[in-house]
Amino acid sequence: MRSYVLAMTLSVTTSGLARAQVRIPSVTVNPSLDTSSAVTGAIVRTLQRYWQLPIPGYTPTTLWRADEQGARGTYDWTAGYLYFQGASATILQVTPVDAAEEAFVVKTLFTINNPSGTSQQLGLQRLYASRSDSGWVLGGALPHLTREWRERRVGHIAYHFSSSSRFDAHAAAGAARFVDSLGAFLGIRPSPTIDYYMTSSTDEMYRIVGLDWYNQPSGPGTGHGGRAANADRAVFVGEPMGGEAYLHELAHVVMWPLAPPNGRQGLIEEGAATWFGGSRNRTFGQLLPLLLALQRAHPAMMFSEVAELSDEERDIAFYGTGALIVDSVFQAAGASGVQRLLSAGRTDQQLYGVLEQLLGVTRPAFDAWWRSEVSRASDRESGPPRWTQPN
Repeated sequence: MRSYVLAMTLSVTTSGLARAQVRIPSVTVNPSLDTSSAVTGAIVRTLQRYWQLPIPGYTPTTLWRADEQGARGTYDWTAGYLYFQGASATILQVTPVDAAEEAFVVKTLFTINNPSGTSQQLGLQRLYASRSDSGWVLGGALPHLTREWRERRVGHIAYHFSSSSRFDAHAAAGAARFVDSLGAFLGIRPSPTIDYYMTSSTDEMYRIVGLDWYNQPSGPGTGHGGRAANADRAVFVGEPMGGEAYLHELAHVVMWPLAPPNGRQGLIEEGAATWFGGSRNRTFGQLLPLLLALQRAHPAMMFSEVAELSDEERDIAFYGTGALIVDSVFQAAGASGVQRLLSAGRTDQQLYGVLEQLLGVTRPAFDAWWRSEVSRASDRESGPPRWTQPN
């Protein structure tokens, strides 16, 4: 098995995008969709041409609304979720937004075809097509679905939320202080504005970015969380409680300028965000005893084998271990060491090179270090995270 340190990588929405040609394996049209209609046929052809761009969602184009391009690297917020997974597309529906029929909703189902012959539905995309002088141009769901939302600026954060939502100014002020203090700790200049979209659930969170349905975990404890678009300085949160201060996702955005061009190692990306801002309402200090208990329950387990654990145990092992590495680097080399770790490349070789330099930990010795360091960290961890304390 490949090392879990390398295999557990991030999705493109959080780690950045490898700038490579994208090919959607196949594009089909729902047989009930009448493409002989001049309007419907033209919209379908526009969408098909858009997907033929080198990197749809990122490549500048006249096929997408100009006012949605330019401000950020990403203009199609569904791109990172759908286009880079090897999923095929089925254009299902083209329907007018209103009686004037100047704009249409276009819905497409993306499906992954597995080598075993089975298929897995990935997501149901919602895009918009509007008339232009040259025919039709595409646009995203976010401007349409949040057009009537309110905005409140607190420090470097621009909060966006519906008129029916209550805004917790105290939590927002704490989040703004967090952004400032983390930037200072990492030696990063004050961040440009971070757009922060607040919703009550992950269903609503995905819908505003253009995913009417997205394949996500089910069962107790699911249906809430957040995602960050790091390079685009945006945070999307689906949390009914405390949504203004989702510090984990804010940490992803703040520390992004230190990432190398090919993106950061997934273990360190998530581990650092956990060390700075917690994970799933747990601080690093609260994760440590869970990680220690997991190790004791699996005394012969190597870190590369945590991928075989249950979802909950796997998350504890992955997020907790990543945060443990960051904490240990801080103990050994302070803020400059953490900055060095966050600037390491995303391969195993690059990561272990930094760990050997800063901690003296080699790849063959990692498992022994992992087990002993959890116990040491549990003994020393108490009080607030030390990075927030004055020197």
